[in-house]
Amino acid sequence: MHKDITIKAISDFLGLILSIVILSIVTKNLGTIKYGVFSQVVTTITLLVPVLLIRLNTASVRYFPIIIKDKIKIKEKFISILLIISGLSFVVSLGIYFNKDTVAKLIFDDISYSYLILYLSIYIFVRAILTYLIDFYRSINKTKYSSVFIVTRFFFIFLSIIVTLTTSFSIVNVLVAYITSEVMLIFVIFTILFQGYFKNIKTYFNFSGLKPYFLYSIPLVPYSILISINQLGDRFFITHFLGIDKAGIYTFSYNLIGAAFMINTAIAYVIYPYISQMWANNNKKKVKKYLEKGQNMFLYFAIPIIAGLFVLYPDLIVIIAGDEFEIGRELILLIALGYIFLGIYGINGYIIDLSQKTTFFLVILIISATTNMILNFVLIPIYGIAGAAFSTFVTYFIQAVIMYFIAQKLVGFKIDINFYFIFVCLLSTFVMLITMSFIKMDNVILQLITSFVAGVAIYLGLTYFLLLKRKKLNIYNLLED
Repeated sequence: MHKDITIKAISDFLGLILSIVILSIVTKNLGTIKYGVFSQVVTTITLLVPVLLIRLNTASVRYFPIIIKDKIKIKEKFISILLIISGLSFVVSLGIYFNKDTVAKLIFDDISYSYLILYLSIYIFVRAILTYLIDFYRSINKTKYSSVFIVTRFFFIFLSIIVTLTTSFSIVNVLVAYITSEVMLIFVIFTILFQGYFKNIKTYFNFSGLKPYFLYSIPLVPYSILISINQLGDRFFITHFLGIDKAGIYTFSYNLIGAAFMINTAIAYVIYPYISQMWANNNKKKVKKYLEKGQNMFLYFAIPIIAGLFVLYPDLIVIIAGDEFEIGRELILLIALGYIFLGIYGINGYIIDLSQKTTFFLVILIISATTNMILNFVLIPIYGIAGAAFSTFVTYFIQAVIMYFIAQKLVGFKIDINFYFIFVCLLSTFVMLITMSFIKMDNVILQLITSFVAGVAIYLGLTYFLLLKRKKLNIYNLLED
């Protein structure tokens, strides 16, 4: 498993570099208002796609590992689920297009942008299909393929954006670049899938046997809606209360900070199919062990990431997007701390997920989503973007605390916390920050690179000495099989 996580982490890092370059090009050429409009399109797609998938992609990741040796059954279920997702996505996309003025008012608070709804509806359909295809490779424990596909997506988008730079750089052309890139990737994945994995397997579709998938996935649909409210709802409040430009500024920082926490995505993406198999074999002890190691690995990287962002973020924003996208350090800290609690929530959430007690997700998310909406409604008009950042932090904190206690009660074990390990991470991070604070250069880019390299070297060196040399915890084998 540790090899899969390494592959995923490397691919995510490459994707991160490409996404930052793409983000820099888009923000500098569109500005805050137009980028705000573009980001609202992407936010809406991110919100709707999990619902259109009916979470059948998650059900596939849950159940396909159990039948992984029977390619005939897997192909039947793959095609059946693909047809269901395609049909639903097509119908919803049409509905969105035929109500474009209403949708534009809801998303942008301005019906003059209704011409963009055509591209939104097309993009929703394309993204739903692509998401399922990539998750399919994850479900059959082919993480390296899904990782490569994700990087390829960013590469195709990068190339398309470069082409767009040579023509007319507009919101429409940027959306066309994204849509074209994902359609190209869908074609590539289908070719590899049916000329490779499913080659010479003569079967079509068979909807029988999907009942367990629906019983598992349908309760997760309201969960997807509620978690989208927690993660994305503030963008709509900001748009209507503060304006589309402020939504663009906030979304830029939120997404960039989220990209910095890619290690959580790598761990979660890889670990789930493995622990699903362990759970199916009633090996709860090993599930506990892997979740604890996953939590340790997440914290090992997340703690210095928060500190590094706090120090480097102002210069990073100026380099990537320009002064007009800058927000205060205290907001950066709030958003980053929120991601810490979101990661802890996700790791503990696997216990509920595996035990198929998914209704508990609804209880937690109803509480947190209600809190989120109330706080956004009250705080954003008064404190602006700071109110949104605080609302998000409180929401994720509530989710993490409730999830921790429910997961512990549900299965009779808890994911233990290694306090010595956390102390070492905090101490190493503190020394890292002191070192970075002394690095001052006239060239902002050179200072940023030097601070980053020095910070990484100090943190890895200290944790190596305090954890590995003293044999307290072998970080590099945290997820060793």
